[in-house]
Amino acid sequence: MGKKYLLAFGLSLTIGALVYWAIQWWFQQKTQAVSVSGKLQMLNQWEQLGIPDFAIAGLGNLYQQSYPIKIIHFWASWCGPCVEELPSLTKLADMYRDRIFIAALSQDYSETEMNAFLKSHQLHNSTNLIYVFDQKPRLSSVYQVEKLPESYIADKKNRLIKRISGSIEWVTDESKAFFDHHLNKSVD
Repeated sequence: MGKKYLLAFGLSLTIGALVYWAIQWWFQQKTQAVSVSGKLQMLNQWEQLGIPDFAIAGLGNLYQQSYPIKIIHFWASWCGPCVEELPSLTKLADMYRDRIFIAALSQDYSETEMNAFLKSHQLHNSTNLIYVFDQKPRLSSVYQVEKLPESYIADKKNRLIKRISGSIEWVTDESKAFFDHHLNKSVD
């Protein structure tokens, strides 16, 4: 008789665990779907109304930058793909010195860590490529950054043109055609 109760108890625990797991899985799927839907709604809104503005030390706000294209780029020195991508981002800034502004927002653990990395790799601020430490990280929360690197490209009116999640080569024939198209469009 003791074996039957033990078997029934074990079976009840197993069924309970499976039901609990199924409910958790369902809730996670439902929450994730709402999250993706919310993100898409946010991005659509940014295409119409503009990306969030923020202050850049010594330069005023992002919206005050008169460049036809603005790139908000989230990165970190501990992120391998981010580090691999920085030379092509720098090259893009050099190619479009007067036409593209890049705010490279570091997600490093400290501003000291970011500055040490920049110094060791001989990277520095230029007129159109500014490295900024994202304290707390406040801006990555506002922009709902999901993974590094992640970039947001906006036009002169600060409307979102494109969101890029992951590492890319910034200087290719395709990317030059993309930027030239949007730069010519901003002249109209």
